[in-house]
Amino acid sequence: GSVFICFIGDWFVNFLYDERYSDSGWMEQIHALGKGGRSLTGTLQPFLLANGDSFSQMKLSAASAFILVFLIVVGGSVAGANGVIIAYACSGLLAHPVMILFAQKHGYRCIGTDGGLIFLAIAICFALWSLTNAPILDVMANQELDLTL
Repeated sequence: GSVFICFIGDWFVNFLYDERYSDSGWMEQIHALGKGGRSLTGTLQPFLLANGDSFSQMKLSAASAFILVFLIVVGGSVAGANGVIIAYACSGLLAHPVMILFAQKHGYRCIGTDGGLIFLAIAICFALWSLTNAPILDVMANQELDLTL
């Protein structure tokens, strides 16, 4: 589902909304890509609770919050509002390896499958964006990065 929204997100926003919202299509596309990691993590979170490990669940929530805030601060300082939006989407993808670390101690052994699915989704999205010359590529390519501290 996420790959489908990544592909049609810009068209879908332009279909549903007037021109005031035309710039939000790429945001929908990047958020859909980030939802891939969030959905995998969301399906694994009950695994921790089913194993009676609510403390790891709490640590995962804290780590996910830290990753989100850190990426938003860095994204905002480096690329402004667009950086914050991209950082929010990426936080779900980067929190998933933390989830895997907590789940491994209870016998979860599908690391290659999860990583492969995330990589495949990212590759398909970028391939479709390249084939259709999606606006999200222009947004990512035209960022003026301010790397001064």
